[in-house]
Amino acid sequence: MSTIETKKQKGIFSKILVAIDGSKYSMDVAYYAINISNKFNAELYAIHVVKDPAYVDMFSFGIYDIETPTYRRLTVEHIIQKVKEWFDELKVKANEKNIQLSKAELIGTSASVGAAIVDYAEKNDIDLVVLGTKGYSGMKKLLLGSVASAVLAYAHCPVMVVR
Repeated sequence: MSTIETKKQKGIFSKILVAIDGSKYSMDVAYYAINISNKFNAELYAIHVVKDPAYVDMFSFGIYDIETPTYRRLTVEHIIQKVKEWFDELKVKANEKNIQLSKAELIGTSASVGAAIVDYAEKNDIDLVVLGTKGYSGMKKLLLGSVASAVLAYAHCPVMVVR
């Protein structure tokens, strides 16, 4: 019996992925993921996905020193700095629970954010994806955000959507 089959039978999560966008809401969702990682003694992965074809090569291949117009370079530097701050905050919170943030990555994509999350989860053999969605009033309350809907529809593993 494979390790994956054994994990699924026992309901154990060994690799948990949380996707953040830096909002207070997504950081609160990340704290859920930290607590779940603590409970299952699981590795914690965090990603932030940027959907912008102009930046895909720079983010995906680590090419930050190519020639770009000043405004683009400054924009990329700003994004990288902000995401680093979010990941640093997660590392501190995870350390408080004796959890190590195994990997924190900034992903650039020309596809959808949901597709990038699903792809990352598959490539890294993630056992649980944790994401957030905002609640709305009235009939909209029944609808999930487009990213959460896509991840729920296509992920190979369980997905926890936190409100």
